[in-house]
Amino acid sequence: MARSATGRVKLVAQGGEAEAEALFDTGATKSFISLKLAEKLGYTAYDQPKAVLLAVRDKRAEIIGELVARVIVLGYELPLSHVFGVVKALSHDVIIGSGHNRAI
Repeated sequence: MARSATGRVKLVAQGGEAEAEALFDTGATKSFISLKLAEKLGYTAYDQPKAVLLAVRDKRAEIIGELVARVIVLGYELPLSHVFGVVKALSHDVIIGSGHNRAI
């Protein structure tokens, strides 16, 4: 059974750093970030968006790019950087999947 919890995280990317409320989702195998936050941190846009199903307002979304960031939770940095899919209309600023976090 998948579980989720929320908490504050700090993301550190090449374009800067930011704190945000994150959803930790044990059922998600990928991590995602809102377009608004990704624009603040700097992200790489895709030539063509990729369709994805996840918890968004209209139940459909497109990954429009990716962002690689270090994640700090409660003052502790996770051991590996995360690859975040950049999604318009994401329900949370950050969704961190606990499964394998490979490039999208």
